[in-house]
Amino acid sequence: MSRIFIGLGSNLGDRAKFLCRALSELGNLHQTTVKKISSVYETEPVGVKEQPKFLNMVAELDSILRPDDLVRELKKLNIALAERIVNIGDRAKLILIYFIMAAKC
Repeated sequence: MSRIFIGLGSNLGDRAKFLCRALSELGNLHQTTVKKISSVYETEPVGVKEQPKFLNMVAELDSILRPDDLVRELKKLNIALAERIVNIGDRAKLILIYFIMAAKC
């Protein structure tokens, strides 16, 4: 089992609803469990300042997925979430922050 931290963020539409939807989808990944979630923070945009504030949070997961498989699944999940929310104007992203692999002895 590996310990994984995923950053979640959204700055358009129903930001809180997106975070909840993304957490649900993360929990549906193959043999992956959402163990803990952080508080939600509202942050200023970086770079392009002419956009709404973000809601951000972090989720801690346990998973048997290898790092390359997890990255592939996150890319698919980012695309699927974007396709579902593009019609209502939301924008969001899931970002792999840290991956800790359990030592196998």
